[in-house]
Amino acid sequence: MNNKYSNLPNSKIYFYRALLFCTIIYIGIFIFALYQNNLNIAIKVMAVVSIWSLTVYIIPLIYIQLNYYKKNKNSVLKINEKGISISRKNDLVKFEFSEIQKVEFNFSYPLYDKRFRWFFWDEYFYAEIHLKKGENLIITCLLFDKLETIIPSKLIKRKKRIFPYIKKENSEKIKKENTKRKKN
Repeated sequence: MNNKYSNLPNSKIYFYRALLFCTIIYIGIFIFALYQNNLNIAIKVMAVVSIWSLTVYIIPLIYIQLNYYKKNKNSVLKINEKGISISRKNDLVKFEFSEIQKVEFNFSYPLYDKRFRWFFWDEYFYAEIHLKKGENLIITCLLFDKLETIIPSKLIKRKKRIFPYIKKENSEKIKKENTKRKKN
């Protein structure tokens, strides 16, 4: 097993699947409204559906997509039988599976419970890898969504989140900790 993942291979799958679904529903409602033989009602129905889908589905989806994209853009993840290496711009972190202290997976409630997903962002998740030497890394599902299958189960901690976005303070805290460790 020697796999390389880069350019966020899953980013288009997660995002475009949701947009395609919304577009199909939108067109279906539009056609249904047109069959009512009243253009004013069709326009009002489309306005309500547009506002609803934007506020409830599309805007949160775009927010979480950009949140995850910013975190793992320009990242290259390499996995082999001994460990993982992650490179971002000029930064390279290599570690073996034995160096992992724990991995915290942050799932939405439906994804955590393996239930039906009502919102498009319910598919999104990320993992915080805590190494024994003190470094912490974040890998989003856009970069690699099978991480849970390769990490030993005794190291995995699963968390439920209503909206699994990566908090800026977590990113900043991890960045500061990693910078401190490199100086020492």
